[in-house]
Amino acid sequence: MSDQINWIVVVAIALYLICTTLIGVVLKKSVKGIQEFFIAKKNLSLLLIIPLLFGEHAAGASTVGNASDGFKYGLSSTWAVLGIAFSCFLLSGPVLKFYRAMGTQNIITIPGILETRFDRKTRLVLVGIILLVTSILFAMQPVAAASILAPIFNINVAPMAWVACTIFILVTITGGLKGIAWMNLVHSSVMYVAMLIVCFASIKSVGGLGTMTGVLPNTYFSFLQPNFFTVLGWFLGSALSMMVSAPNVGIALGAKTFRDARGGFVIGGALLIPFAIITSLIGLSAKIAVPNILPNTALYSMANNLGSTYSSLISICIIAAVFSTAPAILLAISTTITKDFYCLIKKDATDAEQMFIAKASIIIIGIVATFFGLQARSLLGQILGAAQIRAVAGVVILVSMYWKRMDSSAAFWSLLSGGITASLWHFADNPFNIVPLWPALLVCFLVMIPLTLLSKKPVAEGYLYVEQGIKKLLEDEKNQKPEKASRLSNNDTIKLG
Repeated sequence: MSDQINWIVVVAIALYLICTTLIGVVLKKSVKGIQEFFIAKKNLSLLLIIPLLFGEHAAGASTVGNASDGFKYGLSSTWAVLGIAFSCFLLSGPVLKFYRAMGTQNIITIPGILETRFDRKTRLVLVGIILLVTSILFAMQPVAAASILAPIFNINVAPMAWVACTIFILVTITGGLKGIAWMNLVHSSVMYVAMLIVCFASIKSVGGLGTMTGVLPNTYFSFLQPNFFTVLGWFLGSALSMMVSAPNVGIALGAKTFRDARGGFVIGGALLIPFAIITSLIGLSAKIAVPNILPNTALYSMANNLGSTYSSLISICIIAAVFSTAPAILLAISTTITKDFYCLIKKDATDAEQMFIAKASIIIIGIVATFFGLQARSLLGQILGAAQIRAVAGVVILVSMYWKRMDSSAAFWSLLSGGITASLWHFADNPFNIVPLWPALLVCFLVMIPLTLLSKKPVAEGYLYVEQGIKKLLEDEKNQKPEKASRLSNNDTIKLG
């Protein structure tokens, strides 16, 4: 009977992966240029934005990690995902308008935005940070997929990780952003339904919420474990990092209208909140039902304890989470290499040349990152650390929107010093049990504030480009939909500074 159930799971997962991968292959014919490939040429509707956002941020590795920390600490494990949800809400307001305004000047990457606001050397520093962070994030995804698929298919983790890597590459180079969005519509629906079913069954199996509060220590229902500054670091690190997430920028620029983008960020962020609580509650249930397991196995072990049906559901759920995230991350790396590196070297690069570089970089980075991912010790630790390295860029973007005096010198040195500090702190394995965000922010502001105050001009030249972009955005919206643009200009015009 057990063998039969295993074969059912194998066939179900194989069919699921084949069907979702075919979506990208079918959509390949609709990808007719580099703009269509990277940002869907402003063809993303609200229906596609929501699953693209949710799938990107409810990553497989972080979903597993959220249940793991729920097992270890309790409900405070939700803070990292809540930080991501908060960043989505921030991205629905002035930050979105800032990105859309830059998009009117044919800018489609965060480094390109920073060059417009500051200068090229600032752009190059951010290119280095983004490539490092996104490569770390992608490297964790094939391993997360393999940890679930390998025992099901009865093969070792390493070859299964390479199979997952191959699928990720195929999905990314075929459909581009729009293909990923359509696949995520399927992935996100599967993830939410499966996780809800397992969560309710888990809580019921341990006697309900009342029993949980009576059996587990009170600390498990506190949102301040293991300590205040750690959970605040998780929250702010995730929130600031996602402000400059390449997939988020791709969504902001690829949406059909400003309202589609804003609605997508609000709804996508709202969907993340219950999802974070659901995965954490499964971890709490596992602490009662199977207390002697390794924390990283809490999600699957709890489902497996409920029976083969639930273990099958959670397996497909995790696979959906990983396969909804990895291609978007790989596309983000490709976008950065093509637009922020290759096109700087060869300014007259044709569409065909850019597409070749984009797809070649997807293949090369996919292979190299998977190799290093197989050497990693902790999935969640790498993801949280990477997010806090990128958080420095989020700070620079936010300050640059409102502090008119901030110039290229302040941006360059604060980004460089903060990014290096966060990276060294992360790879040193968090000395003194302090997360990288705090020393990075300290160094960043110690450099940024005095250099900005020493600037000779009260209004930096780059700030004027932002204001021009905002005006052009309002004009474009007005030309497309006069009645909506009128409300946009009256109610939504941001006053930078």
